[in-house]
Amino acid sequence: MRGSTPTPSRSAPRRSASPPDGRADTVARTSGIAPLGGGWAKDVDVVRILVDALDAVITRMRQRIRDTGDPDPVSQDILIGLTADLEKHHWMFQAENA
Repeated sequence: MRGSTPTPSRSAPRRSASPPDGRADTVARTSGIAPLGGGWAKDVDVVRILVDALDAVITRMRQRIRDTGDPDPVSQDILIGLTADLEKHHWMFQAENA
């Protein structure tokens, strides 16, 4: 729309003590998600891998929710919303293999 002001996404960085390093190698190395093997995998195995990856991310997000409570409640609220979405998808994929 003409004249409208763009709004930042919910996950846009709010502040950082040090500049973030978003290079692919750094993100992959520090993500906490187990690396994938090469080649084909059965669908049941892929769903399990995805559930495990979501679990790892959710665990890290919950720690960040605790860490941001006092210094930055606005960021904490953003993290709570993002984590809720991740938990929803985790539950749906987990139910796929049940």
